Amino acid sequence: MSVFRVVVFLILVSLILTSCGKSGKVEIHDPIRLELQNVNNLAQLPLSCIYREYPNKLNQILTGPDDLGEPSEIHPVFYGCFDWHSAVHAHWSLLRILHLYPNVEYKDSIRSVLHNNLISEKLLEELAYFEKEHNKTFERTYGWAWLLKLSAELLQAEETEMYEALKPLTNYLVELYTDYITKLSHPIRTGEHDNTAFSMNLILDYARTTQDSSLIALIENRALDFYIEDEKCPMHLEPGGHDFLSPCLEEILLMSRVMERTAFDLWAREFLPDLYDMNLKLKPLNTEYRADGKLVHLEGLNFSRARCLYALGSRYSDLAHLILIANEHAQASMSVIFEPEYSGSHWLASFALLALTEYNPYVQE
Repeated sequence: MSVFRVVVFLILVSLILTSCGKSGKVEIHDPIRLELQNVNNLAQLPLSCIYREYPNKLNQILTGPDDLGEPSEIHPVFYGCFDWHSAVHAHWSLLRILHLYPNVEYKDSIRSVLHNNLISEKLLEELAYFEKEHNKTFERTYGWAWLLKLSAELLQAEETEMYEALKPLTNYLVELYTDYITKLSHPIRTGEHDNTAFSMNLILDYARTTQDSSLIALIENRALDFYIEDEKCPMHLEPGGHDFLSPCLEEILLMSRVMERTAFDLWAREFLPDLYDMNLKLKPLNTEYRADGKLVHLEGLNFSRARCLYALGSRYSDLAHLILIANEHAQASMSVIFEPEYSGSHWLASFALLALTEYNPYVQE
């Protein structure tokens, strides 16, 4: 780290301490609570699409006529909810709800779905699909990350039988990811599925939950390789019209998790200095065109922003004001999430749950 950065950091610390001495303690704000009735409503969204085969976006490479088939024939587990990755995180959503809210109204239906789908016979067929020569990049890396997130949730929820059934596919995707992230020369900074930092965050969750020290080290080192020199992230250029992720916030969330606190503070103040402004304005974005599969992404952006802001605001006292902004974002999309357009209903529940349960201490059982 340069001498200049160290000097800047010491000056900043001095200013912060002086400011705190004048104004007293930083005000602490509470994240919004996800009430049980909303959980019941959220559960209906993945339940309604898990077995819904059409419409379907297969995203497959055809090598011959034998590759053609019904979605449920090609993917016996993850065929519903419009596409493979949405089917994966729909399973995660149901498991997350059952894990954190055991009194959810639909608990019996959720258990039935999970125990019917997450079995070795079906999951080995999912693995066989990836093992084919032209399918090794299928759903890289977004779908892989969600699959590993599902695996981590199974372990945390002590669902041992389903965790072990998923393990062969999990291990294979870890191998594919390790090979890929080692070779990747530059991070992908898009606001959609390919975003490198988002997948690294989810896969880091898996690595730490399973105590996979090699994978933890790989992600931590690659994060520093990719992002340590970044500064002045152009958040004023966000979002793109199809974004459901914030490239700047996903990156700063990741770095907050892999850097020592003092070093992170120094880096973050150069990367996104506006976040430290108590008067920061960051407005939620909604769209009236929620039947459009791309334009509805902005509703998911509210949730993914909220997730990052909750994480930062709850971890760092001088960023506690971000919780208020996170609340505004989460509330903005919770108000429309239960509208019937399938373009949003097949995936938004997962992002709502990420936002409101991952870094929120007020999870209500």
